[in-house]
Amino acid sequence: MDDAQRRFEQRCRTVRQKHLRMAGGYVTRLDRSGVILQAPSQRARPAVWRALTLAFVGALGIKALILAGMGAEAYEAKRADLIAGNGVERAGALLMSVDPLTARVAERLGPHLP
Repeated sequence: MDDAQRRFEQRCRTVRQKHLRMAGGYVTRLDRSGVILQAPSQRARPAVWRALTLAFVGALGIKALILAGMGAEAYEAKRADLIAGNGVERAGALLMSVDPLTARVAERLGPHLP
């Protein structure tokens, strides 16, 4: 009886999880045999957007810290060395270019760095 109860609890947990996923939207499809299937939609979940935002803000912060720590002239000199390098280095130089947001954050961080 204990094993049957455990299997029942597992089935209930699976149904609850599917219902929670389907609460965010679902897609109805017809399979080859003519059976109608409903499955949760494959939209990006908020956690994915949160992770992407965190990665973007982290990269922006690192760029701003490097710019504030080195100074604009030294930063541009390093970028010029990267631009003269191979394809990977040129791509890195493109990503590390100073945009207005990075410059503004670096200006605010500058006085707080040793």
